[in-house]
Amino acid sequence: MNAPHRFFVLALCASLLLAAGGGARADDAGAKASSIDPAAARLLDKLLGEIDTQQGQPRRIDLGEAVRIAVENNPGIRARAEVPQREAQGPSEKAGAFDATLRAGGGMTDVDIPSASALASGRSTFIERAYRAGISISKLLQTGATVTVDWSNERIDSNSRYLVINPRYDLRLNVGVSQPLLRNIGAADEQTTVLVAAETSRQSQADFEAELADFVAGVIGDYWSYLQASAELEVARRSVALAQELVRDAESKVAVELLAPVAVKEAKADAAAREERRLAAENALTVAARTLQHAVMLGAAGGGAPQMVTPVEEHLVTELPLDHRGSLTTAVTNRPEVRSASIALVRSRLEEKRASNLKLPSLALVARYGLAGLAGDARQVVDSDGNPVVSGFAGDYGDAFGDMLGRDYTDVVVGLELEIPLGNSEAEAKQAKAEIDVRRAARELEQTVSSVALDVEKALADLGSAFQRVSAAKLARQLAEENLQNQRRRFEVGAVTTKDVLDFQQKLAEAMAAEVRAITDHANAVAQLRLAEGTLLASFSIQVASPDAPAVPWWAKF
Repeated sequence: MNAPHRFFVLALCASLLLAAGGGARADDAGAKASSIDPAAARLLDKLLGEIDTQQGQPRRIDLGEAVRIAVENNPGIRARAEVPQREAQGPSEKAGAFDATLRAGGGMTDVDIPSASALASGRSTFIERAYRAGISISKLLQTGATVTVDWSNERIDSNSRYLVINPRYDLRLNVGVSQPLLRNIGAADEQTTVLVAAETSRQSQADFEAELADFVAGVIGDYWSYLQASAELEVARRSVALAQELVRDAESKVAVELLAPVAVKEAKADAAAREERRLAAENALTVAARTLQHAVMLGAAGGGAPQMVTPVEEHLVTELPLDHRGSLTTAVTNRPEVRSASIALVRSRLEEKRASNLKLPSLALVARYGLAGLAGDARQVVDSDGNPVVSGFAGDYGDAFGDMLGRDYTDVVVGLELEIPLGNSEAEAKQAKAEIDVRRAARELEQTVSSVALDVEKALADLGSAFQRVSAAKLARQLAEENLQNQRRRFEVGAVTTKDVLDFQQKLAEAMAAEVRAITDHANAVAQLRLAEGTLLASFSIQVASPDAPAVPWWAKF
């Protein structure tokens, strides 16, 4: 049904509802339809388009191709793949603490206030106009030291009688360093933050690998489920055919009075029941086909609707060696869940180290070296003894700048700053919590290894059992076929009743279905063992590439 036809049908249904007194419900439906998100509406149109176009032959694919296409096209797994890429930006983000910071500013102040002091200006009002501009740059070093370079410029004009330079240019160039000696030495807090972000990125990739392996195992299960549903449908069809054949034989015998008419009814009743089971098997195959279609998502990456696919590979049942020690060693080595739990333990230990650092007193070496320059319009003033005073800093901005660079006037500060929190309860609490987190992470790693070992044991047991079940089911099906043939021959000579034949037909159908299930279970057991060992992705040549992390800038390395 194309889009105009769908619109016509919807409009016709709405008209009928209004005519029948369902106007309120139609209005509600219209409100709901209009409230669909535009992005969801586009996806809905795509799915409706799929219903219209799924008339051709489905794509025939083997298991390897199904897995590869699903990994490349499934939107859910593609969305999850973005998480490690996002977390890979974390170390660069946290390394921003080592970025240099540039600050610049400027402004003007204009002061005109009453003066309460003769020393302020010698007048009843104090007037000052100042222009200020400055620039500074600061950076945290890998040693934990913070280095700041500050350059300030001022031009100040005042009405004070006692200033020997007015207006004046006042320049300052300062270099300051604050180096921690105990707490946060080596930028312990910032470095830990970067390391934790890096471990978080690694853990995110491990978690994605685990989810991807589960997803691949799910696709494999969907693939074999389709084949199982297809085989069970064939079993159901054969069972119906056998019942219908028996109906015809019974009718022939009734016609020549070799059987009572009730035998035909009995055969028809059983045939009808088998037809019901065939319909159920047919629906199960339809559902399995849709499930596989939306797992593989063939064509979805290009923006189209997922195309129908048909499995063509048959599972070859072979006996595989069951090596408990080797499988367990492989699993603990390769399983991303173990790697993720190990990384979580490393992260918790880093946080414990950070908490221990916070308990230390803060002791810092502080140093500053400054240069000063001064110049302006020199004026003669009289000191308290009546002697004339003339400044030697007459000049302009260039003279002040030259004085500053000439290092004639310096400002040097060297000292220690000590800070000791009394009680330090916050740091103590953080340390206690960090120690608990380490113990918890260690136990979670132990539990993960134990769960992996259980997965391996279960997978090995299921695989061994499935192989034996296939052999037993095959033998049971062969014997059921022989028994049915014997019963048919006995029925032809009147030695058994219709019900006897029906019973043996049912036993054959059950044996055939059991063989199909055993083969499917063996195929899934092989995949589950590879999943438990952590080799499932490698068996399909699937490699999870490391996310593209931005390079560390050169200035963050010192």
